[in-house]
Amino acid sequence: MKNVLINSLTVILGLILSVDAFSDTLYNPKNFDKEIYETKEIDVNFDGILDYVVYSKPFMGDELYFFVNRDKKYYLSLKGYNFSQDGGYIMTGIYPVLNKNNRLVIKTSFPGSGNSKINYFVFFKNNEYYLEKTIYTVGYSFDDDRRVDVCTVNQNIKLKKLYSNSSMHINQIPDESDRDDKCTISFDITVSIDDFIKRVDEEPYSKFETTQRYAALIKKYDITNKNVSQYNNLAYSLEKKEAYKEAIYLLNHIIDVYQSKAVAYINLGDAYWALEETNKAKDAYRTYIELMKKDGKESKISEQVLERVAR
Repeated sequence: MKNVLINSLTVILGLILSVDAFSDTLYNPKNFDKEIYETKEIDVNFDGILDYVVYSKPFMGDELYFFVNRDKKYYLSLKGYNFSQDGGYIMTGIYPVLNKNNRLVIKTSFPGSGNSKINYFVFFKNNEYYLEKTIYTVGYSFDDDRRVDVCTVNQNIKLKKLYSNSSMHINQIPDESDRDDKCTISFDITVSIDDFIKRVDEEPYSKFETTQRYAALIKKYDITNKNVSQYNNLAYSLEKKEAYKEAIYLLNHIIDVYQSKAVAYINLGDAYWALEETNKAKDAYRTYIELMKKDGKESKISEQVLERVAR
């Protein structure tokens, strides 16, 4: 973004000096144009004395300045950008982090995107400002279960180094395919188990992906004797759509509640086998065989299961 210069200070500083050159520069944060900049009293070096933070208002730029208070005189200690983006995220504020020493959080949000936001956590140590971590929150406004991904990504980057090196970038949010393992994903379940089965049978994978969706479903509807068959049918539908990870998650939870549910074990074995996790598949098949023999149903065990276990 193009910087908007302060009228009374254009000649004095020009805002073209390096970051380090600003460290002992006397500067009056109150001289910034209030139509363009937000000015906020906040302790930026955590010495118990209120300092000043100045940053561009939404859609007015991306500037960010920290001023330390020394005997009522203000010195520029950090100059950079506030992580706003053209046509994207905008800074909504900066705050001390509650119950965390020496930390600030710069909050940004994406207008019109539901619950999408990025929070940047700044850590002050040994007179240096570090970008400690970012927390990415992504809302899916079109997801039937109101999916929200929250991903914490470590950074540990000196802000002066980041601001002075245009080729340096922060670590981004994990790819969607990795978020089930690396992020916290929440859902607001409002439909029935049968509705889930229908969705899996009729909709694309994106409509029913991630194991955490099924964690939310189980939290909504405990696995009981009344619905265990529905849950097993849901797992079977997931297998048919090659959503093996989700099927395995569901089947393991069924087995946790009903250890003698033979059909859950054969489905679990099939799902593991499809993922080429043969040892886990054989363990599930062996339990299935034992349960079938115990119930006098040995003749119903398929040759395929016996052949796989024998390998």
